[in-house]
Amino acid sequence: MVADPTIGGMGVDGAEKWLVEPQNCSVACGKSVTLSANASGAKRYKWTKNGEAVEGGANGELTVAWHHGRTPDIYAVTAVYSVFGTEVDGKPETVEVTNEPQGLMLIVW
Repeated sequence: MVADPTIGGMGVDGAEKWLVEPQNCSVACGKSVTLSANASGAKRYKWTKNGEAVEGGANGELTVAWHHGRTPDIYAVTAVYSVFGTEVDGKPETVEVTNEPQGLMLIVW
């Protein structure tokens, strides 16, 4: 039995380690940030948020909107390569996205 092939963050053409930007970012209330993945030779990309699949981002870009939550979300992107006609997942790369606090409003009567 032969183990499935894996590609550890390298393109099939031997390119240098691929990039996910921005790294460890924060999103302000009412705003969004676009995460961008670039892996030489990738056919498409798969994204997850805290281990759950996220729709979109197949072209390497995923827009993340602010939401109410205090803990950082961990996004992972996996480049998918075509190796001899078979799709092979590369090694996932992670990015931490923190939602900035909404702020505090005081009303004085």
